[in-house]
Amino acid sequence: MKRPPYTYRLIIILLILTVVPIGATHIGSIYLGSKNGILLGFCVGIPCVTFACGSFLWMAGEMRMKSEFCNYKKRGFRCHGKVY
Repeated sequence: MKRPPYTYRLIIILLILTVVPIGATHIGSIYLGSKNGILLGFCVGIPCVTFACGSFLWMAGEMRMKSEFCNYKKRGFRCHGKVY
């Protein structure tokens, strides 16, 4: 399966960063009260931000590796006896 385009990936990450913590805060405030709902929102938001940062770093690494590979390809890079 091919990966979605970069813009779609950014939209997905944006939704993860906004919808999930806000929804958890809202539902937590309804069932647990105001203070505990906000605490739940923070506790849910921390893994969301961690995931988003990891995704951005992963995408940046893919782009850097792709550009380095293209530069090696232009220079005739050899790897395991093959010329790329």
